[in-house]
Amino acid sequence: MNVKLSRLPVSSLGSLANSTISISHKPAYTVVSNHVLLQKLEETYTNYFAVFGKRAFSGMGTTVEEGDLYRDEPFRGIRSILKGFAKVSGYPFRQEAIDLLSIIDQLGGNIEKLDYASENEKMDKLISEYDKDENKAKLAKLNLTELYAALKTRHTDFKDLYFQQTEANATLHLQSSASALRNELAESLRNYLALVTAMKSIDGWAALYAELTEVAKTANNSVSVPDKTKSATPTT
Repeated sequence: MNVKLSRLPVSSLGSLANSTISISHKPAYTVVSNHVLLQKLEETYTNYFAVFGKRAFSGMGTTVEEGDLYRDEPFRGIRSILKGFAKVSGYPFRQEAIDLLSIIDQLGGNIEKLDYASENEKMDKLISEYDKDENKAKLAKLNLTELYAALKTRHTDFKDLYFQQTEANATLHLQSSASALRNELAESLRNYLALVTAMKSIDGWAALYAELTEVAKTANNSVSVPDKTKSATPTT
């Protein structure tokens, strides 16, 4: 049985393994139903199928991005209001605005433009400072208590979402890729088909061999045939 396993596309290799397993479990082929090489092929194919076509990332990127923008809204609002009050001479709470704004400036000012991890860190520090009693009182004087509460809630929600994405991506990266598993699957498939080929003259194996041979022919057809007209060396 001639099968070009090393040249099969990833999807065709998986399809061949699946067909081989399905055929081998037909009631007529009890001679192989509990064979260790078939069991090994099934085990390898299960691992292969579990990661075939998987995405490299969790797919949560858009959701996380939207969550970040949602968090940035109240932060930008607070900063804008503080800047406005800080510029108004004679405003009774101008100094409070300057004090609160200086905390943002000490953290870099444009916190919302940082990457997610850095923004999370800076936002945690900002909230830690603003949660101090003296700064809470200043926020209250500027009627920013509710807007600040919204910032805290959205920041917490974003961090939860960000950690979910990080965990999901880490899980995917820990999985073996389908390409990495192809060698193991090809080896299991090769060993099993070699067994069937070796036993083809024994009662109960001939029909299995014939059926798997047809499946192998179909798989071989998925292999691209080189254009011989472009070869400088004649083939024989």
